[in-house]
Amino acid sequence: MVDTVMLPWMRLYERIAAYSLILSMDEIENRRLLSTWKVGRYVCPDYSLLEWAKDCHNLSKRRVSHLLKEIESKKRQVVDGGWTYYDEETFFHRRHISDRNQFNTKPDVLADIRKRLAPWLDKNGDLIRLDRNLMCPGQ
Repeated sequence: MVDTVMLPWMRLYERIAAYSLILSMDEIENRRLLSTWKVGRYVCPDYSLLEWAKDCHNLSKRRVSHLLKEIESKKRQVVDGGWTYYDEETFFHRRHISDRNQFNTKPDVLADIRKRLAPWLDKNGDLIRLDRNLMCPGQ
């Protein structure tokens, strides 16, 4: 999995990071309003305060949670991608891993994964944000 999926993804990340908006999960979780503004402005430079307020309301945690439950119960138009499924309108998705009980990773395997991904991670194991002015890991 590391060699076939994760390492190629990290190499792609090196190439696209300078042209991508990258938000940490912590930022999304703890600064939701600011994150919404950043995404809106990144996607649409003329994103207005009115659109932002509407999106903040429509994409509140409660509403998104409800929407994801509808996706899981397939009450909405859902596309099954085989390894995940997503809402046809919003592209919200669920279930990268369909059954966590089948995904028991041993500590030595996790340590190996962390070691192999180390060039892209900080001391806390979080993704290092690359900037076009910074040298990419592995170069």
